[in-house]
Amino acid sequence: MSHLVIEQAHKAFGDLVVIDTLNLQVKQGQFLTLLGPSGCGKSTLLRCIAGLEELDSGSIMLANQDITHSKPQKRNIAMVFQHYALFPNMTVAQNIEFGLKIKKMPADRRAQKVQEMLRLVELSDFAKQKPSALSGGQKQRVALARGLIMEPSLLLLDEPLSALDAKIRKSLRSQIRDIQKELNLTTIFVTHDQEEALAMSDEVVLLNRGRIEQHTSPERLYNTPNSKFTAGFIGNYNMGAFVSLREYFQADTPLVIRPEAIQIDTEKGDIAAIITNRTLLGSVVRYQVKTAHNEILNVDVLNYGAVSQLSIDTPVYLTIPLSEVIRLDKNSVHDGNIIPAIDSGSQTDLQSTEQTAYVGQATTNDNSKEKQKIYD
Repeated sequence: MSHLVIEQAHKAFGDLVVIDTLNLQVKQGQFLTLLGPSGCGKSTLLRCIAGLEELDSGSIMLANQDITHSKPQKRNIAMVFQHYALFPNMTVAQNIEFGLKIKKMPADRRAQKVQEMLRLVELSDFAKQKPSALSGGQKQRVALARGLIMEPSLLLLDEPLSALDAKIRKSLRSQIRDIQKELNLTTIFVTHDQEEALAMSDEVVLLNRGRIEQHTSPERLYNTPNSKFTAGFIGNYNMGAFVSLREYFQADTPLVIRPEAIQIDTEKGDIAAIITNRTLLGSVVRYQVKTAHNEILNVDVLNYGAVSQLSIDTPVYLTIPLSEVIRLDKNSVHDGNIIPAIDSGSQTDLQSTEQTAYVGQATTNDNSKEKQKIYD
């Protein structure tokens, strides 16, 4: 059942449309991420849900209650911002307790709930410290606890990790997700970081110029982008005409291929190429290669150590399984669908031992057509 329902939401600042006739449903207990580049409308949408901005038109329903025009304090929503917004003159415990004091909750009950929150965010030993004595990650946990202690119906997180260093970000994102699961709290998380979105979410909404480009699971978002924008924003897809694969597809069909789906070898393969650049990305080595048709492709392989890495200017051969090629609807902008890279008549050939890209049955059911390599 949908816990949050947004219908026909529209918001503009002057002539600039920030949210463009947007519809969204979020299930109870779901962790949903709003993902997109700067200016796509994700933070504005979050602020409209919280009541900090008002929609020009459309409606927002939370737990079957229309909150479209409700004041922020009447919405039972907690929001955690990027820059903590802690009171510097209060201790950690006092910051967490603040909302309960405003609600005039009895002191003994407040103290009990504060201790529960301190344990939940693992800050019991810092209860009497001031924010100035805390690290960035600890401050963000105080801000999170201050929101959670109010027992909100919905938790909004507006890029809460962006000011932290990489190691703390990874640790805190796991902690936030664990807390959200433990409380079964419906949560909307805003980020421009693809890795965070893929790692933390039940579902991801990718926004582009105030509209939903794709709304799906992290796995489908990464593996089956539905538009050029999605493929260009998520991961490091190779995207283009790919003359080497034009035996299979219409000339004007956009094709995208994940860099880790391409196999690279110095001795055998279907497409001749040469390495033009090499980038170490920790556990992955990314090779930039140029084919005989002057096409530039990125190829990702696991890093097995310096000895196994190929040098720039090394001639190589590429193999691209047809099952890994995504053919986009050329007219897809916001709600386009994936078109299978091959038709059902070619599935048998793709399940062969090598599963390499053969000319022939990818575009026809004529079994008499001879298989041959793309080119030597």
